[in-house]
Amino acid sequence: MRFGSWVLLLILLSSAADAAERIADIRFEGNRVTKDHILMQEMTVTVGDIANREAIENSRQAVMNLGLFEWVRWELTEAANGLLLTISVKEKYYVLPLPRLDGDPDGSYSYGADLRLDNIGGLNQRLKLILDNSSHVNDKDALKRELSAEYSYPRIEGSSYNLNADFEIERREFDILEESTEARYRRESRRIGVEVSRWLDTFGPSRGWRIGGGYTLEQRDFSRLSGASLREDDQAVALSGSILFDALQDHGYYRSGGVTGYQANVGLKELGSDYFYNRHTVFYRRYHAYGDGHNLNWQLRFGAAKGRRFEGLAYEIGGADTLRGYDSVDGNAMALANIEYLKPLWRRLRGVLFADVGNVYPDLGDTDLTDLRTGAGLGLRWDVTWFVDLSLRVDVAYGFDTKEVQSYAGTSRTF
Repeated sequence: MRFGSWVLLLILLSSAADAAERIADIRFEGNRVTKDHILMQEMTVTVGDIANREAIENSRQAVMNLGLFEWVRWELTEAANGLLLTISVKEKYYVLPLPRLDGDPDGSYSYGADLRLDNIGGLNQRLKLILDNSSHVNDKDALKRELSAEYSYPRIEGSSYNLNADFEIERREFDILEESTEARYRRESRRIGVEVSRWLDTFGPSRGWRIGGGYTLEQRDFSRLSGASLREDDQAVALSGSILFDALQDHGYYRSGGVTGYQANVGLKELGSDYFYNRHTVFYRRYHAYGDGHNLNWQLRFGAAKGRRFEGLAYEIGGADTLRGYDSVDGNAMALANIEYLKPLWRRLRGVLFADVGNVYPDLGDTDLTDLRTGAGLGLRWDVTWFVDLSLRVDVAYGFDTKEVQSYAGTSRTF
């Protein structure tokens, strides 16, 4: 055989061997609701690529990060023209109704319902509806009726753009006492907000850098029921901007990686707002996984604002999601740190030790990091992996400044 024939034969054999190591087809199994292209757009490998196991595992994790599945697995098998990559998933339940019921010994009460619809149409769209009715005796006999909705559509039509929108309508009756003048009012509030954001990486997983901007309109109409005239109709109109770096990894009932971001909100009278204000918030979160469900998670949050939107200050801390062991306090500057250690107790049930440190201040110039409130405590976590983003938690916290113990319960992670 001539030399040229040997070279041709080696080239043919090499091409055949190379083809045998390439992905000839990708198939998805178990996704009864989720569309194939929703999974495919998260993949880091595609048909024709060499079957690199590290890249395939990265694709599996990216699909898991959607939060729609209890587990995601992959398998390579031989096919006619190379290798068949099969991605198997187990879908979660995508409809979650939750009752809202609470009462206090002073006669205050609240009741209503939450309804969460995840993965609408198999396109990873999400809708959350809240109906709340409440009466707060210690809030000057405030009666409240609220209906709100939140909607998100990640990766619109397979693009790198995301849409988030929210709507809220509220009716409240309350008493006002200003300089010995008393009145009772009914207030009807309406809010609508829209944000569009974009992933900077146009191919592959929904991770990395994301930038966005939005518009918010809030209106309040006052009806005087009795007493003096103390309130007039008003509205707040704001533009927002954000930048986010997302490196969070979802492992089912625990997480790793982290997220950092910055958000700004500016109320402008040029847009018809009755208030000028600006607000700047930055946060940094880290999740350290040590295997078998052991986690050390922590976050830092800082905020600064100027001006007021309606009568309220920009930041409020105290309670289940910010500074446990304390009642709510507000200000136009904020510093907050949270840390928690989670240890498996039985199956998916984990115990948690936590500490919260932070405070709010009237303005940025009044910030004093030597003046901080501290709370600490323990609790239980059960991440219900067959529903999307459902984590049952119970916490008991001690406030070192107040010398009080407070308890909390919820259906979502602390952060």
